[in-house]
Amino acid sequence: MINVAIIEDSKDTIELLSIIINMSANLKLVGTAGNGAEGIRMIDNTQPDVAIIDLGLPDMSGLECISALKKTCPETEFIVYTISTENEDVFEAFARGATSYILKHSQPKEIVDAIVEVHNGGSPITSSIARKICNKFMLDSQKPSIDDAKKKYHITGKEEELLRLLSNGLLYKEIAGKMNISVK
Repeated sequence: MINVAIIEDSKDTIELLSIIINMSANLKLVGTAGNGAEGIRMIDNTQPDVAIIDLGLPDMSGLECISALKKTCPETEFIVYTISTENEDVFEAFARGATSYILKHSQPKEIVDAIVEVHNGGSPITSSIARKICNKFMLDSQKPSIDDAKKKYHITGKEEELLRLLSNGLLYKEIAGKMNISVK
């Protein structure tokens, strides 16, 4: 059973995510919060396996919330669940400790799959977010070569291949087939 918590200011979104989580046999909702301060207290008390956090909270940003929680709950995995596709938000979320970045238009199955994948050690992202990450590596302000980017970000050949396939919009199953690896 994967214990999941939600920090989100929209009651409708909390309700939707709660239904999705409660309908999944291997997920258990352990708490919800409507703002960052309440969310920090709730997650400190429940210590969930996975926390889903919106970036646009009323009292603090989801990024600030993740930073605070990463210190007190290092075992909790954080999924950013947002409408924002801004480069700064994407990169800052990962820098602060998010493990996954999914968009609010994601289908219920994608949300459940993301929770399970994060819990199992993965970092699911949409292909549009993967494209942003690839572009960041390729289009730094100094226009580094791929070799410079690989050195700076410690990218292995396999990781580079994976990022390229993700940025081309391939599905996880297609990538696994092309790279001769398992989906997990």
